[in-house]
Amino acid sequence: MNDNGNWDMDDVINLDEYEMTNSEWEEKYKPEENHLATGNELMFETYGEQLDYVLSQDNKYVWTLVDGEMSTLLVPGVSVVNRLGYYVCEIPWTDDREVVVLSLEIECHCYDENEFEGDPNCDDCEGYGLRPVSPDDPEAKLYAEENA
Repeated sequence: MNDNGNWDMDDVINLDEYEMTNSEWEEKYKPEENHLATGNELMFETYGEQLDYVLSQDNKYVWTLVDGEMSTLLVPGVSVVNRLGYYVCEIPWTDDREVVVLSLEIECHCYDENEFEGDPNCDDCEGYGLRPVSPDDPEAKLYAEENA
């Protein structure tokens, strides 16, 4: 985690010891259904009644969905920086280094380092210059090694 409290790419790539898949996380911590939402949702919103409910829970049972630097993560506890939503679980977390990496963004083949963007006609990134990949994708590990 950097000085701003954000997870950067180096943190994400070096998390092997603490990292688990989304399925492993769900099995281990058992996120509860959001009883304040309509439908079968697990994630709680970052405002209003849903946020009030999350904040009323013991922090050890809460996980935050975070838009990190070039990644989307689930991190233990209540976070406010770059938060996308919250999960309240039946089982408390015990190690604040545990993390679930849901996706990573890597440079697309069309990325222009001078313009900091991609080709607007690119089907892979739609001009953004970065594209999401699963952390299990060999391309993610290769990208990390090449950019270390």
